[in-house]
Amino acid sequence: MPLIVNGEVITVRPGAEKAGLKVKDKLVAVNGRNIKTNDEYFEEIAKADPNANMILTVARTDADGQTENLEISFKPAKIERDVSFYSRLVAAFLFAYGMPTFCILLGFYVVLVRPKVFLAWLLLFMLLGFSAVGLKGYARNTLVEFYNSIFFSGWALSIFLFALYFPERWSVDKKIPWAKWLLIAPLGFQIFLVLLGNLKTFLGANVVDALDFIIKPYNGISTFINMSAIGMFFFILGVKSGTLKTPDARRRMRLMLFGTLATMLLTFIIILYGLFSGKSGSFFDRMPFWFAIASLLLMLLFPMTMAYVIVVQRAMDVSVVVRQGLQYALAKNGVLVLQILLSIAVIFTAFSFVSNNETNRPQKLIFISLGVAGVFFDSPACRKNQGLD
Repeated sequence: MPLIVNGEVITVRPGAEKAGLKVKDKLVAVNGRNIKTNDEYFEEIAKADPNANMILTVARTDADGQTENLEISFKPAKIERDVSFYSRLVAAFLFAYGMPTFCILLGFYVVLVRPKVFLAWLLLFMLLGFSAVGLKGYARNTLVEFYNSIFFSGWALSIFLFALYFPERWSVDKKIPWAKWLLIAPLGFQIFLVLLGNLKTFLGANVVDALDFIIKPYNGISTFINMSAIGMFFFILGVKSGTLKTPDARRRMRLMLFGTLATMLLTFIIILYGLFSGKSGSFFDRMPFWFAIASLLLMLLFPMTMAYVIVVQRAMDVSVVVRQGLQYALAKNGVLVLQILLSIAVIFTAFSFVSNNETNRPQKLIFISLGVAGVFFDSPACRKNQGLD
């Protein structure tokens, strides 16, 4: 079923999209019943028969401002409450609530620790933009969507500026200072357009329609401009990691480069795949389950990587950070914690295998046996690392 908030279609699953439903459609009725509240919509979902088509009546406004009512019929998909279902719930909770909260708190914490450092404020701007990634799916007339639209529209600009000035100004920018405005100007204009759109939504000040002759051409190149700014972020980090004068500065650049690449690579692959394939919906609709879960979990590490290189007095090399992080994770009953987490994973996955009729009995027994053995395996190396701190 599509996600509908306050009568507006926010996200569309492939089945409903194929039937003709589009994002920003306004819900009028479900199976002939007029829908005025979210509760009424959820009541109809609860009564849905997976073997029968559901008919949605929606109002759609075209480019000329004309509104027409359409009837869209599709068969709702049955929800299988297996391990992938609960894994999606956990990932969705972390992505929609945990990550935005962490980014906001971390951004303001860095500003409090380094209040006189310009880059700390720029990092705050960047983390607020990254937090907006997890706040998609709210109706346009809500304060959350206002926050999301403003800061998400400025995220590409913030990371581009961060790469230019951290930990020192890029040498190329010193020689060609006007070049950066080729990206700053359109990205700043993008934020300005979003502000005008919010003025129309919340105050009724319809100024944005007067700029329609500029907005339409810009919308055609906006994806390219934003992706160019993000690409320049990684390019500048790569150049700086090998050209900065001090070893500490180069270590910071390498740590930030490899950390951000590791956390964002899978997400960029999913986004690019959606752009070129035309597939829409969530990450799970575009990619296999394991790929989508991995990309969402890795994204949680992005704000921690960015904050680390700002707050620490002296950066460590990438290999040192990884090694010490693993050692500390295994110290002080780290193995016990890992065993507990693995036990939970084995229980959920075993439940999924047992309830899956396509998996035969020997396969189920082999998998569960290997999982239990892995959970309670305690090698000498692990016992040795337990003494590290």
